[in-house]
Amino acid sequence: MMARRWIVPSCLLGVFVCGCSGGSQSPKCVTGITVECPCPAGQQGAQTCTSAGTFAACVCATPTVDAGGGSGSDGAVSLPDVAAVGGSGGSAGMGGAGGAPVVDAVADQSADVPVAADAFPDAALDTGEDDSTSGTTPAIISFTASPATISAGQSSTLSWTVTGATMLTLDQGAGSALVTVLGTNSQAVTCTETTTYTLTLNGSESAQVTVTVVPLPVITSFSASPNPVSNNASTTLTAVFSGGTGTVDQGIGPVTSGVGTSIGPISANTTYTLTVTNSLGGSTTAQVTVMPPNPLPTGSLAVWVVQKPIGGTGTITLDLRIDNKTAQTVDTSTVTLRYWYQDEGLGTALILASNIVSIGYSNQGQVTSGVALANPSPVAGADHYLELAFTGTLAAQGDKATNDEFNIDVTLHTPNYAGAVDVTNDYSYDGGASLVYEQKITLHDHSGNVIWGTPPG
Repeated sequence: MMARRWIVPSCLLGVFVCGCSGGSQSPKCVTGITVECPCPAGQQGAQTCTSAGTFAACVCATPTVDAGGGSGSDGAVSLPDVAAVGGSGGSAGMGGAGGAPVVDAVADQSADVPVAADAFPDAALDTGEDDSTSGTTPAIISFTASPATISAGQSSTLSWTVTGATMLTLDQGAGSALVTVLGTNSQAVTCTETTTYTLTLNGSESAQVTVTVVPLPVITSFSASPNPVSNNASTTLTAVFSGGTGTVDQGIGPVTSGVGTSIGPISANTTYTLTVTNSLGGSTTAQVTVMPPNPLPTGSLAVWVVQKPIGGTGTITLDLRIDNKTAQTVDTSTVTLRYWYQDEGLGTALILASNIVSIGYSNQGQVTSGVALANPSPVAGADHYLELAFTGTLAAQGDKATNDEFNIDVTLHTPNYAGAVDVTNDYSYDGGASLVYEQKITLHDHSGNVIWGTPPG
């Protein structure tokens, strides 16, 4: 007596998870039940529900057709052998099927029922899971930085390829912020020092890449001697720098660190800019203004404190005004301003940030440089001084548009705003409540002569 088989009905046309869907006839994932599954064109296949309650992998093969006429030969198309597929060929239910493929549902339960040969679409079976996170082995395929070597302050792009990610984070070591980057494949980073970045997949697997940072060049000094010069005389520019190659504008060109370059004759105030560039294009600049003799008289300019100097972590902020007290216009490039202070960690490697700089209401002046220098004759409260240089022309005193006033609001700070600054012990800090002309903030011409104020010592 031939074994009898259950055949999955046409509900197999639907998408399934652990069985087919499509109505009340749909079988559940019962151990031993076998359903037809999608295969490449020209093949057919089946998969069986395992004891674990999930369907085994689809088994595909090219179908064969029984020759018919003998025992167990009924002309039916045979599917690939699958575990737990019951029954044998030649059942009465297949005889009239005209060779249609059949699939056993539960072994030896009932007569075979034919299933249409095109009952299953060629589309891939949808398991209801995200292919990027399920069924794919979690792995970091690649993690790179481009470029891997940069100059300080430049950017590099971190790129990665991963599979099976449900959690993806990026960090740059202890104390840094952990950044979630799931759903992305790159991140731009800006570095001031060599940094190692770690990409962590699903909280366990990780990879690292290092961005190497070449420091910016350092300019130790850039000066002109003599300065001021005699009328139509020459002077020598000397630049001391490291970490790159130096050039000077105004047609001078390449210069060597520590080697003077003679320029002139000088007939008018001229500002020269030194640019030192490293191998990756990172650069540092400094300026010096060379001028013929034209000293301003004492008291021709005055410094008014708009707001008391403000100190903070790694910073000193100045909010000042320079007033023209003469009946003539004044070229501000002929003077420098000095704020005398006690150093508690500010040092001399400072960055100048110009917050507000203007002459009067509309004419724009400029703070061309801001440096911290050691006082050659240090005293309490003034072992260093901040020196600001300018460009722009002040109108005569009493100009209707108030263009006789140079307004300055600037901050000088360490590269990382590090260090403690207490302005209350600075020589140039006036602890009084009123805003006044401040004699302890001084103005000098380029020969060092005092135009305004009283230096310390």
